[in-house]
Amino acid sequence: MSEAIFGLIGVLLGAIAAGVGDYLLGKRRERVETKRAARLLLLELKEAREFIEDSLQKMRWVSNPEAVLSNEVWVEHRAAFAQINSSVVWETVSDAFLQIGNLRRRNRGAKPGTRLEPGDERTEDAVAVMPPLDIAISWLEDFTGAR
Repeated sequence: MSEAIFGLIGVLLGAIAAGVGDYLLGKRRERVETKRAARLLLLELKEAREFIEDSLQKMRWVSNPEAVLSNEVWVEHRAAFAQINSSVVWETVSDAFLQIGNLRRRNRGAKPGTRLEPGDERTEDAVAVMPPLDIAISWLEDFTGAR
């Protein structure tokens, strides 16, 4: 009888250990996936920022805004990034991509070389996107350790 009890206890402890191990591995996988998504989003935001900043300095679109200000990376990786524990970071990054999407839509059909005039709506829109981009980039750099 005592052998059966020891056997049962061993089976129960083994099941508990396996369950805890699976849970911890799942959490680790989730963190790795979230960090990977954050790195890809960070790269996308930095490229958008560089494009907008360069265009504002030259007062013309230096490339096709529709191509550069894409949200494909966001659409592809936002589910993985949504696992982040901070709603502030999520809202900041999603707002930056929303702003990029709005700028892209407002400049639909603009070609490389299209002038950006001071006070023009396109110019003002591009300037307004910069603060949310900077904040999101800062959060993502902190999260990924990219600083």
